[in-house]
Order: sequence, then C-alpha cells, then structure tokens
Amino acid sequence: MAASAPEYGNVKDLLQDPDPVVRREIAASKDTAPEILYFLINDVDAAVRRAVAANPHTPRQADTLLAKDKDYGVRCELARKIVGTGLGDDERSELWRMGFTILETLATDSVIRVRKALAEALKGWASAPHQIVTQLARDPEPEVAGPVIEYSPVLGDDALADIVGEDAPEWAVEAASNRANIGPRLAGAIAANGRVAPVTGMLNNHKADISDATIEALAIRAERVEEWREPLVRRPNLTGKAALSLARFIPGPLLSILKGRGNLDPAMAVQINEIAETRSKSGPTALPPAVKDSPPGDWGGSDDRALRLFQAGKLNDAAVELALDSRDNDFVIAALALRSRISQKTVERIVVTKSANLITAICWKGGFNMRFALDIQKRLAQIQPGNLINARYGFDYPFTEDEMNNQLSLLSG
Repeated sequence: MAASAPEYGNVKDLLQDPDPVVRREIAASKDTAPEILYFLINDVDAAVRRAVAANPHTPRQADTLLAKDKDYGVRCELARKIVGTGLGDDERSELWRMGFTILETLATDSVIRVRKALAEALKGWASAPHQIVTQLARDPEPEVAGPVIEYSPVLGDDALADIVGEDAPEWAVEAASNRANIGPRLAGAIAANGRVAPVTGMLNNHKADISDATIEALAIRAERVEEWREPLVRRPNLTGKAALSLARFIPGPLLSILKGRGNLDPAMAVQINEIAETRSKSGPTALPPAVKDSPPGDWGGSDDRALRLFQAGKLNDAAVELALDSRDNDFVIAALALRSRISQKTVERIVVTKSANLITAICWKGGFNMRFALDIQKRLAQIQPGNLINARYGFDYPFTEDEMNNQLSLLSG
C-alpha cells in the first residue's frame, strides 16, 4: 500500500530534505500532488525516481520523460505501471491510448530488462496495442519475444505464422508451438520450419488445428524423425493417406495402435492390414515389377547400391538426401526410379530435359517431401529459379493428387 504524504508545513523543505527516504515516501504516496511528483522526476536518487515511475498518479507528461530516464530500473517500473493492472478494460485502453508514445519508447529500449518487463506486463491482455505487441514478438531476444509469442491473445494465426517462418530461431518456433490454440497456418509454419521438438509438441497438443495436408507431409517425414511417429499415430484426426504412409515404416507396437483406431475408413483399414501382413511375412519393401525378377547387376540401373538398399528396405529419405549432398547423382537417379517405380531411363530423360513438373510428380510418387523435390530441381536438374516449382506454405506439394497423376500419365518407358 502506498504511503501517505507526511504533513510538512513547507513543500520546499520537503523536496529538499537531505534524507532520500523522506523523498521516496513522498514519491510513492497516492496523496502527493501531481506537480510535486513532476518535480521529483529530476531527483538525484534513482530510488526516488523509481517511486515516481511506479506511482499511478504521476502526470503523463512526467511518465514520458521517465521513459528515457538513465536508470533502467526507473524504466522497468514505468513499464509495469503502464500496463494498467487493476483497471477496467475501458480505463486500461484509455491509459494505453494516452501513453502510446511511452509504450513505443519502452518497446525499443536498449536494455533487455526494460523490454522484458513490458513484454511480461502485456503478454496476457487481449486489448494490448497490436503494434506494440507485434514489435515485442519480433524482438531478437528470447526473454522478450518468447512470452509474447507463447501467450499473447493479440497475435493471430497469420501474424504468428509470419513470425515463425522458415528462418525463425528455434526458441521462437518452440514458443509458438507451446500455445494452447494453434491454427492451420501457424501449424503449417511450425511444420515447415522442421525443428523436431516444436513439431513434436504441436503434434501432442490435440487442440492444435493442423490441416490434413500438413499431417500427411509430416507422416512422410516421420520416417526419418522417430519422435513424430507416436504423436501422429495418436492424433484424433488422422487422414487415411497419412495412416498409409505411417503403416509402411512404424514399429510393430505403433502399427498395432494404428490398426486398432476406430475412426479409420473400412477400406483404408483393409489396406493397412494388408501392409502389416506383407511386412510381417516379407520384411523388406517389395520390389517394383521392373526389377523383382532380375539380379542386382541386370536391372537396368547404373547404381547397384541403391537397389541393394531398396531390397533391404533401407532406401529412405536420409540415404537419398545424403547422396544428393555428396553429388552422387547416379545414386539419386536410381533411388528416384526405384521408389517411384518408374524406369531409370525415364527419370534420366526428365532430369536432362529439366522438367520441373515431372520431377515434382516423380518425387511425390516416390514418397519424398516437397522440400526434397525442390532440392532435386535445383541441385540435380539445375533448373533456373524462375522455372522452379515451389512448395505451397513452405513445404506442401502445390498440386492435387489428380494433377500429379495426370503428370505421371505423360510418362512412358
């Protein structure tokens, strides 16, 4: 509780009292006249100025000057006060409207503690000024931006998706993934960023509104990321396409959970049971008709290592991406042919002719993600930037399944 102003016969004596404790009491009192509080903003004692900054009765003109005080503690006290704790919504909105310049000054303060104090004060208010909250959410310091990104109701799905885009630091993506409510566009941005822990947290949040396309893309990528498998299997709304992708590689216990889901389409359940039965009998992935009856050296391919991995069920995304990074083009082309079940000569022809559409369709048929398809266009086929087929929302395939199949129907051989 704020102290009451001592009764002094002479205000001048009061303001010039050598004891800073006396001046502090005056600065903190709810009964001190505004003009005296204004005078005390120039006090030599920082503790006195902090008390003035924390006093809700300090004139707004004085607060504007205190926002630039040389003592960061003064500025922190002002940041905590300007949030308007204890006020009604209308009063608080009016306070922020009148003190917007002060908020702008504090939001760009050079001291992290000041910006952090403001962020902590504003993070929970739905009526906080959008411009200030957005600025704090884009702050380079995690202790400033993190709480705002995670908790602020001011930030909508689109704004958050922009903040945690492809080049966002991991702490920002993780803060966004911890939000209680995640919309489709934010979910897509978190998935596109690709950090394992944030995506895992989002998948475990059953309130997160994740689009079918995002779930399906993550189901493909889960072949390389073990942490995503169980959360995906247990997602309440799992599409049949995602379930089929998972069924091909998840371990037995998770496959049993997947088979036991009660909300799978009957036809899809049959397909999953067939995959499970095939896996239990044969183990390795089945060979395409073009190579199943041929020995490794006679299948028409130029890289037997890819075939051996395929026969062992180990021609996964990581192996192909490593070959692409190593510029082992023969291996990559062979892997594309094997996984897409398209002849190697056809794949080679498409790469040489730099057909972005067909390369994208082949990667899709082979179960690769769209980012890999973009890498194949750039690094294997060396397609110019203006002719590239880019990902939708950062990682989704830009074509429908029918459009992909139409592209593939053009192939021969």
